[in-house]
Order: sequence, then structure tokens, then C-alpha cells
Amino acid sequence: MPKYIFSINSGRCGSAYLAKLFAETGNTISFHEAEPVCNGKEMRNYLMSKPGAMKTLSSDKASIIRNGTPSGYTYVDTSHLFIKGFGWYLPDILGEENIGVVIIRRDPVETAASFLRIGCTPLSQKGRDWIITPEAQFEWLKRCPPFGLLKGKRAYLAARLCKYFQPFLKNTGISTLCDLIDEYERMSTIWYIESVYQLAEVFQNKFPHITYYETSLSQLNSIDHVNQMYSVMGCQALPSLADIIGQPQNTKI
Repeated sequence: MPKYIFSINSGRCGSAYLAKLFAETGNTISFHEAEPVCNGKEMRNYLMSKPGAMKTLSSDKASIIRNGTPSGYTYVDTSHLFIKGFGWYLPDILGEENIGVVIIRRDPVETAASFLRIGCTPLSQKGRDWIITPEAQFEWLKRCPPFGLLKGKRAYLAARLCKYFQPFLKNTGISTLCDLIDEYERMSTIWYIESVYQLAEVFQNKFPHITYYETSLSQLNSIDHVNQMYSVMGCQALPSLADIIGQPQNTKI
């Protein structure tokens, strides 16, 4: 059974809720985005094929995990940053056979709407600190959406520039360009979400000896399904589990 449990997810799809579910067992210490979080500059550099800082940070994180997990307990971190950096190093440090990964899915359009609501998109600075943008240099990612006649990274850079000036553009009444910016932001956010699950497939092929469990946000509202997940990951529910099933987490209202 896994000693360490992580999650592949896009964010805004139940990762905080998953951490709460794993906290309702008798043998886990469960976190959502445990320190070091591994976002920001280190994440961006890793996604742009500059892995040095992330490799060092991942080694530090592995040491904290090992030293901070009591004997007989399972460590859980449901951070969506796993697939964007440190998760690619931990199997070699902690051992594939010691790791479990829960893959959470949610409808991409609904997930994108949630990201847009909190202002975390490929066009925002917040987004660049937390999610994959079209700057990423992974050859297996599909091409990002166009921006007008522009394609690829040129489209992304042009859209970011226009997004910066969008408040001024709205005041001038140039609604067509503003609509184009809004649509690109929505489509590039969906592109990000789909990219996460492309990376999930690559990850599963690279690390086949990890224990995987695939689920969705809606399925995690079923106590039978949660107990099935627990069984695969070697956990057992506390009686208090029934009190939190279906309760929203990390709503960021």
C-alpha cells in the first residue's frame, strides 16, 4: 500500500476537498498544497525546460515528507502543482511502489469558469504563478488556441499584451477586440485544463508502478466511492467521514 499519496488535477476540481476526505481516516496526515508549495518562478522555469531549481526544491520537499511522516502513517498532499514540477522527481526519490496518485477530473468548461471567476488564467500573473501557460516547452502538449490571425506562442504573447490594456480598450468602446481577448482567455484556460490530463497520461506511462485511482468531483460525493478509493490507497474511514461528504471546500468566494 502507498506510503505517500498525491494527486493529479487541474485545480478548481476538488483537490482541497480530497485533502479533507483523506483527513477523515485514522492513519494519514493530509495536506492541500503543503510547503514547499513549488509554484511561482521555480514552476515556470521547470515548465520552460529549466529544471535546476525545481529539482533541488523537490529533493528538499521529499526530505520534509520523509522526516515529517510518523511511522505507520500515510502522507497525503493533494496539490495540483504535483504534475507541474515536483511530481516528476518524487518517484525516483521516494520509490514508485511507495506512491499513490489520485487523478481527479471535472468538466473542463465548468473548471475553466471557476478559474475565470477567481482571475487565475494563462493571461493573469496569478495564473502564471499557479498553472501551465502556452509558454510551456513540452512537445506533447497540443497547440494553444489562436488569437485572431496569430497562432502558438505569438498568439499568447499578443493576448497577454492586449489583456494588460483591456481596461483602457473598454473605455474606448472597442468591443470587438475586448470580446476577442475574453474568448482567448476562456479557451486558453480550457487548453490548460486539457494539458494537465495530457501530462497525466505521460506520467502514468513513465511511472507504471505507482498505484493510481481515477475519480471525478461528482464521484467523490458518494461515500461508497470514497470508501473504494480508501481501499485502493490502504486507508480506512473514520465515522466522521459522513459529516463532510459533499461539503464544498476552497470556494474562494
